[in-house]
Amino acid sequence: MTKPSFLPDSPDTPLKIYYSVPKLLVWDTLLTLFALLWIGGIVNLVLKGQRRIDGDFWLMVGFGVAVLVILVLPFTVIVLRGLARPVLTISREGLSFAGRPLIPWPQIEGTSWKDNIVSSAIHVKLRPTEGKRLNLPLVVHSRFFKCSGEQYLRSCDFYRGVEIRPQYYKVNSYMPMESSD
Repeated sequence: MTKPSFLPDSPDTPLKIYYSVPKLLVWDTLLTLFALLWIGGIVNLVLKGQRRIDGDFWLMVGFGVAVLVILVLPFTVIVLRGLARPVLTISREGLSFAGRPLIPWPQIEGTSWKDNIVSSAIHVKLRPTEGKRLNLPLVVHSRFFKCSGEQYLRSCDFYRGVEIRPQYYKVNSYMPMESSD
């Protein structure tokens, strides 16, 4: 089995994936600029006399402030608190997402990395457990991880000890956890 270059030298050493600071800074900057430009544009219309200060004005300014207060600030605080900790650990034992218990490989039926313009997420489908009628997949937002979908999927196979299966390493495709194709 060929070891991908982004993996540790020993399969006994877990792969720890952290948030990507550049991705986070770009996102925060874009949201902040959007909100400030929105508010600035509305205030500029008032200063030029093209808009009155009325209920609609405050509603539009409130929208810009809400973007800052509801999206940017909490996002920044939550992420900055978690920068020093790995957000995902892949090991011989299984997958471990920050703040959640380890999911052993035998419990995982399949996984995928879904990616589109709006968001990116890791989907982990768990095997049915006795006594549970509904077994929902685990979905973890992965837009700001310091790895790609292909790296995540290749790492899963590497740590499970199965042969590399490149046909499953495409983003937005499902990768079953059986060892045979």
